Amino acid sequence: MILLYILLHILLCNEIIANDNDAHVRQRRSNIPCGASFTPCSGGAAAAFGLASNTISDDEAQSQQNSNAANRRRTDINKLISRQSIIAAVGGAKDEIDILFNQTEINILKNTNAYDGEPAERVWNAINKIDLYAKKLSYSSQIAIAATEKLYNSGLASQQILDELSVIDVRDTPIGHICPINLVTECPSAKYRTYSGHCNNVNHPLWGASSEPMKRILKPTYANKISRPRISINGSTLTSARKISHNLITEPATRHTLCSMMIAQWAMFVYEDISHVGANTLYEGNQSRPLLCCNTKYTHPECYPIEIDINDTTYSKLTQCLPYVRTATSSRENCSLGPREQVNQATSYLDASHIYGSTVERASKLRAYQNG
Repeated sequence: MILLYILLHILLCNEIIANDNDAHVRQRRSNIPCGASFTPCSGGAAAAFGLASNTISDDEAQSQQNSNAANRRRTDINKLISRQSIIAAVGGAKDEIDILFNQTEINILKNTNAYDGEPAERVWNAINKIDLYAKKLSYSSQIAIAATEKLYNSGLASQQILDELSVIDVRDTPIGHICPINLVTECPSAKYRTYSGHCNNVNHPLWGASSEPMKRILKPTYANKISRPRISINGSTLTSARKISHNLITEPATRHTLCSMMIAQWAMFVYEDISHVGANTLYEGNQSRPLLCCNTKYTHPECYPIEIDINDTTYSKLTQCLPYVRTATSSRENCSLGPREQVNQATSYLDASHIYGSTVERASKLRAYQNG
C-alpha cells in the first residue's frame, strides 16, 4: 500500500524542471534552492510528463505579451461596461451580502442551538464543514458573484462577456478594500514543503495550495450562467439526486471476484488527501453550526435540500427531506468577477495533508510535541 502511494505521488506530482542558467527565471523563482523537495536541478533529467522540454517558456517577453493581451481585453470590456456600472454593481452586491452575513445568519444563530436538527446533520457538518478561514474568504467571493449577477441581469454583460469579466480591475470598488491578499511575491528558502502547499511549486506558488479555487476542465453550466444550481436543457428542475441514486444503484447479488472494499477505502483515502470541498457553514465565534436546510423557518441562500420520493424504500418512512448545503465559494485572484467557484481546503499534492493538516494551526493541534 505504501508503495502504491509513492507511485501515485510520482505519477501525479511530477514537477517542472526549471532552467537554472536563466537569471531571469531564477529571479522569478525566488531563492528556494533546486532539489527533489522543490524544483529538480537541471542536468539531463527527463522532461516532465506532457512537456516538450524542461525549460520554462513564459520568459520576460512572453509574460509581457500575456500582460498586453490582458490589457487589450480589459480595454474592450471597459468600452462595453462603464466604471460607474461596475462600481454600482459591486456596491449593491456588498450591501446584499452584508445583510446575509450580518442579519440572516445571525438571526438563524439566535433562534437555533447547537442541538437543533437531526444527529445526521451534525455529523455531516463535522465531516464536511468549512473552516473559519474559508468562511471568511467566502465573504468577498460571494460579493463578486452577486456583482456578476447584477451586471448580467441588467443586460450589461452578455454570455460572451462573462468569460472576460475576470480581467476587470476591481481595486477601486468596494470589494477592493476587503479582498483577502493571498499573493506570494517571494518564496523563502526552506528545507521542507509547506503545510498549506504554498511555494511547493516555486514557479507558481499558489498552485496546489489550500484554500484556493478548484480548477475546471469544462466551463460551468449554472442555471443563471453564474451561480444557481443547473437545470434541465428544457428549463425544468432536475430530478432529485436521491431518486436517481435510489433507482439506479442496487446492491449486487453476488460478491465481486476481483475487488474488495479496500479498493473503495483506498480510493477515498487518496481523494481526501487532494480534495476537501466543504459545505457552507455558520460560525458563532470559533464554533461551527450546520445550516438547517430542511427547516423552512430558517432558510438560507446556500441551502439546496433534496426531496425524498414517496417510493423511496429507505427514507420515505423517516423523512421527506435531506438537508443538503451547497459547497463554499472561493475568490479568484484579486477577487475578480465571474461565475461561482468552489474552494478546496486541502492541498492538491499527495502529501498526507488529511493526516497532518493543511495549515500550521491544524498541524499544531494534531501534534503532541512529545517523543518526536
